[in-house]
Amino acid sequence: MKKSTATIFLFAASVIWGISFMVMKSLLDYLPANHLLAYRFTVGAVGLSFVLFTYKKEFTPKAWLRGLAVGACMYVAFILQTYGLLFIGSGKNALITAVYVVLVPFIMWIIKKKRPTVRSVIAGAVCFGGIALLSLGSVKTSNASPAANELTQQLLGVTLTAGQCEAVGTVLTLMSGVMYAVHIAIVNVFSEKTHVMPLTFMQYLFAAMFAWIAALMFEKAPNLGECFSEIWLSLLYVSVLSTLVAFTFQNIGVGNAPPAFASIILCMESLFGCILSIIFTSEQLTWNIAVGAVIIIGSIVVSELRIKEKNIQKSGLQNSDDVLE
Repeated sequence: MKKSTATIFLFAASVIWGISFMVMKSLLDYLPANHLLAYRFTVGAVGLSFVLFTYKKEFTPKAWLRGLAVGACMYVAFILQTYGLLFIGSGKNALITAVYVVLVPFIMWIIKKKRPTVRSVIAGAVCFGGIALLSLGSVKTSNASPAANELTQQLLGVTLTAGQCEAVGTVLTLMSGVMYAVHIAIVNVFSEKTHVMPLTFMQYLFAAMFAWIAALMFEKAPNLGECFSEIWLSLLYVSVLSTLVAFTFQNIGVGNAPPAFASIILCMESLFGCILSIIFTSEQLTWNIAVGAVIIIGSIVVSELRIKEKNIQKSGLQNSDDVLE
C-alpha cells in the first residue's frame, strides 16, 4: 500500500475520533456515563469476537490476565474522560486528552527504564504549558451538561459555578490523559507476548464488564424507549465507527506508514475535536483556547517528529541522540 493511501486511512480515523468527542458530549444528555461506555465497549467486544476462533492459541491464562490489566486501564481512562466531558466542552476535552502522546515516553521510562530524550521532556513541558493556558481567564458561560449538576448535587450537595465546573472537568480529563498513556504503554509491553488482536478483544471485553458493573451499582438505568429515536444514530456512531471502523483504519494506516508520521496524523483528532466543537456547539473560541491549542498540537508534533540523519548532519548537530532520538 502506498503511503498516500495509508495517510487517507489515518486521516479518516482522526476525523472519526475528533467527531466522537462532540457526539459523546451530546449522548451524555440522555445516558449515564457508565451505561454509555458499557454499550460502546460491548459492541466493540462483539465486533472483535471472531478473534476467539482465529487466534485460539493466544488465549492462555497469562494472556487473559494481560487483557484484564489492559481492559482495566482502558475503562479508567474512558470513564475519567467521559466524566470530564460532563463538566467541560468537547473541544477542550479533546485538547487536554491529547497529553497522553507526550506522556507515553515517561510511562515507558517507569516500566522499561528507558530514559526519555531531551526532546520528549521539552515537548512534555510545553504541552502542560498549553494545558495551563487553556485554564486561564474567567469562565462566564458553563459548558457543563445538566447531568454534571445532578452528579455534584448527589455527591457533594452543591451546585458548582461555571469556573468550578471547568476546573473539575480539566482535572478529570488530565487524569484520563495520564491513564491513556499508561494504557498505551502496557499494550506496548504486553503485545510482545500476546498478539494485538486478542489483546484488543480482551480489553473491550473487560472494559465492558467494568462499565456494566459500575452502571448497575451506581447508576439508574436509562429509559431507552423514550430517547432511542434521538440517540440511536449517535450511539451507532461511537459504538461502530469510533470503536471498530476507526480502529481498523488505524491498524491499516500504522501498518503501512512510518510510525512517527502515523502518530502525528492520529494526534490530529484533538485538533479536529476542538474545531468541530467550536463550529457545531455552543463552545466559544477564546484567545487562550486558540493559543493553547497551537501549543499543545505543536508539542505533540515535536514529540513525534523524527529528522533524518542526513538532515542532522547538514544542520551541524553533533549529539543527535539527545535531541532527536
